[in-house]
Amino acid sequence: MKTNVYENAEVTANWHHLRFLFRG
Repeated sequence: MKTNVYENAEVTANWHHLRFLFRG
């Protein structure tokens, strides 16, 4: 299984950022 850790970290950070924005 080849997973790009940096890409996953970026996607996770973006997802948490969106959640934070929606939560206010």
